[in-house]
Amino acid sequence: MRFFRPLHCLSHGKQMPTAEFTSQLPGHVDEGDQGVNAMQWLHKEPVLVTVSGDGSVGMWDVTLGQPCVRHIFTHNRCANAVAVAPNDEYISTGGGDQKVVSFLFGHLVSLL
Repeated sequence: MRFFRPLHCLSHGKQMPTAEFTSQLPGHVDEGDQGVNAMQWLHKEPVLVTVSGDGSVGMWDVTLGQPCVRHIFTHNRCANAVAVAPNDEYISTGGGDQKVVSFLFGHLVSLL
């Protein structure tokens, strides 16, 4: 049996309680940590797009030691879904604020 070691632990908010964070009570999550609701890989680059309960979109280049390359707040309530166009040109998110937000990935690349 093979054992796998995580490459990165990606978090939109504060760290979840683990043995590393023993100052937190078991089962307690710091206020502001809303979890990750959905994720989607880009098709042509090693970038993972995630959406969170705090309404934000995270873009993670998993080849980097500090993988968060963009953190964008797109919804004023929970972001629930993310979709990436087959050519990676557009990214869309859906949220609890009853909005679908779309943005052009090409413009974000220049900001990375």
